[in-house]
Amino acid sequence: MPRQTDWTLHQDSSAYDLRQQGLSWAEIATQLHLSQESVARASARRHARRIGDASYNINSSRRLAGQTAARIRHQRRPALPTAMRTFGVEIEFKTAQKFLVAREVADALGVGHIHCFRYHDLRCQICHELVPDQERYSQWKIEKDGSVTDERNGVEYGGEVVSPILSIADGGLEQINKVTKALKQAGATVNRRCGLHVHISVKDFSNTERANIMRMWQYAERVIENFVATSRINNYYCGRWNNRPQAIRDLEAGNNLNYPKMYNLNIAPFNTPKKTFEVRLHQGTLSGVKITTWVKFLLAFFTNSASTSQTADFGQTEIPITRIADVQPIHGRENFDEKPMLQTLVAKGFLENRDMDYLTQRAENFKQRMVV
Repeated sequence: MPRQTDWTLHQDSSAYDLRQQGLSWAEIATQLHLSQESVARASARRHARRIGDASYNINSSRRLAGQTAARIRHQRRPALPTAMRTFGVEIEFKTAQKFLVAREVADALGVGHIHCFRYHDLRCQICHELVPDQERYSQWKIEKDGSVTDERNGVEYGGEVVSPILSIADGGLEQINKVTKALKQAGATVNRRCGLHVHISVKDFSNTERANIMRMWQYAERVIENFVATSRINNYYCGRWNNRPQAIRDLEAGNNLNYPKMYNLNIAPFNTPKKTFEVRLHQGTLSGVKITTWVKFLLAFFTNSASTSQTADFGQTEIPITRIADVQPIHGRENFDEKPMLQTLVAKGFLENRDMDYLTQRAENFKQRMVV
């Protein structure tokens, strides 16, 4: 046993304290400039004997250190860049004949064939093949939708164009622009019955991060409504989420998210192989700019919300919410200033200035319609 000096006492105490904090023996040896890990273990053990810590056990401390290191690694896990987070879109349309839309979309994307399905069917109406699930999610397709499809003389008009799994990094936004142009070329239109649904992947988030997204959504949904038509606010197909604490508790606990889908934020798809949250809030549109900007905003919002750890006063520092006091609510639309939220997302690098400018102008246009 080394001779007891002030230096060895300090070394032993430091080794013991660092181990209690969860550091590995290698980290302790490096920090205290010790020759090897065994010297660090011996130092910590000596100090435990001096202070009478009979419960001190190297093996249990080792387990504690491993658990702590795992927690630190998890906390430091970098968020997936927004350009790499996957998403999918569902574009509802009216008027155009469904098979004609399939041909135009196939031509626009440079592929030979786009599958067409009855509602959630597995057999293509054009090639008559039974299409496996993995193939259905790897390419664009068109489905019948009960809310927008009309049938005349056995021919279906209107439906829903469903994307494969996309990402910005893999050219997903460019594909959306090509598809929307093809829809218009085929004579497609939209009306108030049409919606735009966006699925955002949340499978890589923890239960807490997914719950954070829910908290921030219910906190900020009145502001997010600034970017959509009044007809979409709290309607049958996308009701306001409002305060649903049980859903948040289920998210945190990892329970089955068996909730109705007719909300502006539909969490039920997380129970499926998609592992997504679906945002149903946006009105139907065939504008590639509107769709791609909305997608970029949602990716930014989800990324920011997942990393926010506040609960009691959730969002107060992450995204300021400011009510516009001198404008009264009209047609169920609340009056909040969207600019602080967008500026926060831009400042954090989740959203570009041009997207903020576009969304700000969209919100201003809707506000002008309110007071006319």
